[in-house]
Amino acid sequence: MMSSQEKKNFLMRYRDCEREIVRLEEEIARWQSRAERITAGYSPTPGAHGETRDRVQEAVCEMAELRGALYDRLLDAAAVRREIERAIASLGEERLRLLLEYRYIDGLTLEAAAERMHYSWRQAANLHRQALSELELEPLPRRAS
Repeated sequence: MMSSQEKKNFLMRYRDCEREIVRLEEEIARWQSRAERITAGYSPTPGAHGETRDRVQEAVCEMAELRGALYDRLLDAAAVRREIERAIASLGEERLRLLLEYRYIDGLTLEAAAERMHYSWRQAANLHRQALSELELEPLPRRAS
């Protein structure tokens, strides 16, 4: 049986995927900005224009690689989300499901979820504890080091 902390870690995987997606999107935007700032230079020295072309090409290649990684991460996030949603859906009580969805799918803090549900923080904390207790998950496979 999984501990409450292991269950939280399981549920937090989607938010972790989301953070990685945002990071990749920001990195793509930085490379896009760099590519747009690179301008062709005019120089009497032969071959000087090739250097500008290489920098643009480097930026475009980096963005293509990052977009591929982003696409892979989006697929991962969708699969993780479905897995978490199935686990949450197995809970019998609607308010427990809703609280876990707010917390682990929507990324709300427990305080924000409590406010949205019109509960005090203490009530939400108790419901959260109950939800984790009732949530039945298979242990995550260990990753090879």
